[in-house]
Amino acid sequence: MERVTLLLFYLYLLVFPLGQLGRLPLNIPSVNLYLTDLLIILLNLVWWPYYLFHKHLTRSKTLVSFAIFMLIALISLLLNPLHLAVSQLLISFLYLLRFASYVGLLGYLKTSHIKISARVLVYLSVVIAFFGLVQYFLIPDLHYLQIFGWDPHYHRLVGTFLDPNYTGIIMVLGLLLLLKIKTKSKADYLFLLLLFIATMLTYSRSSYLAYLVGLVLLGLQKRAWKQTSIGIVIFILSFVLLPRQAGGEGLNLQRTSTINARLQNWQQAVRVISDHPLLGVGFDTLRYAKLSYHWLGADSQISHSAAGFDSSLLTVAAMTGLFGLGAFLWWLVVIIKSTKTKIYLHLPLLVHSFFVNSLFYPWILGWWLISLCTE
Repeated sequence: MERVTLLLFYLYLLVFPLGQLGRLPLNIPSVNLYLTDLLIILLNLVWWPYYLFHKHLTRSKTLVSFAIFMLIALISLLLNPLHLAVSQLLISFLYLLRFASYVGLLGYLKTSHIKISARVLVYLSVVIAFFGLVQYFLIPDLHYLQIFGWDPHYHRLVGTFLDPNYTGIIMVLGLLLLLKIKTKSKADYLFLLLLFIATMLTYSRSSYLAYLVGLVLLGLQKRAWKQTSIGIVIFILSFVLLPRQAGGEGLNLQRTSTINARLQNWQQAVRVISDHPLLGVGFDTLRYAKLSYHWLGADSQISHSAAGFDSSLLTVAAMTGLFGLGAFLWWLVVIIKSTKTKIYLHLPLLVHSFFVNSLFYPWILGWWLISLCTE
C-alpha cells in the first residue's frame, strides 16, 4: 500500500502543472473535478484505512483544530438557511470532502515520513512559469475564454490556471523558496530569473505585495539586508519598465476598476456575515447565497468567481460564520507556530489571501501543505 500511495503522490506532482487543463469532463453545472483532485482523493482512500488499521493515529493540536473546523463546517452546511435541494447539498458536501482530502495530504506526508526536497516545489513553480511564458507570448489575448466563465485577460501571464493572481502566488512562493536555498547551481539562477520575469508579467498586485513581504521576511531571517535591498530595487525598476500594451486595462497597475469591484465584493461578504453571523450560510454554498441575494446573472453556473469572495477569511466567515472563522484561524495559527521557520512562505500567502480566495484554491493549498513537510 505504501508503494501505491507513493505512486499516487508522484502522479499528483506530475499533473500538478496542468492546472485547469487537467479538468475532467463531468458536464455537471457548477461542479469541477480535476486530475489532481482525483489523485488526492484516491491517495486518501488508500492510505488512511491502511494506516489506521496498522498504526495508531496520534492526537495533535493540528488534528484537533482541523477536526473542530470540519465539524463546524459540516454543521453550517446541514443547518444552512438557504433551503437547498438535496443535489445542491450533495455538491457542497463533496467540496467539503475535497478540502478535507487536501488537508489529508498533509497528514499522509507526516505519517508516511516521506522526505521531500524543497526543490520539488521549486521545479513545480518553474514548470508553471514556463507554461505561463509560452501562453504570454503565443496566446496573449484570452477574451475568447469569457464565454466559459473566465476573465478576459489581455497581454497578462495567466498560465495553466487561467488566472494571473493564482499563477502569480504559486510562482512567488517558488521564488521565495529558491531564494531561501543556500547552495545554488547555475540552473538555480536561471530559474530565479524565469520565476521573477513570469511573476512580473502577471501584473498581479496581490502577488507583487506577497513577494515584497516574503523578501523582507527572508532578509530578517538571513540578516541579509544588502541582498534584500538589491532585490527591492530590482523589483521597483522592473515594475517601472513593465510593457504596457494599449487596450489592456489589466496592464494598468494604477487601475481603480478592480479595486472598486473588490470593495463591492467585500461589502457583499460583510452583508452575508452580518445576516448569518454564527454559522454562515453553509460550507461552499456561496453560489446559491449570491443567487438568493440577486448578485449573480445568467452566467452563475459557469462563473469561476461565484463560489467565493475575494478574501479567504471573508469567504470562511460567510460560509461558516464566526464560529467557523475562529476554528479556521486556530488551525492556521497551530500550523504556522509548528513550522515557524517557514514564515517567509506563510505570511506572503496570508497577505495574498486578503485580496484573493487563495487559501481554498486546490493547487495553492496543495503546494503550501507540501511545503510544510519539505527539507
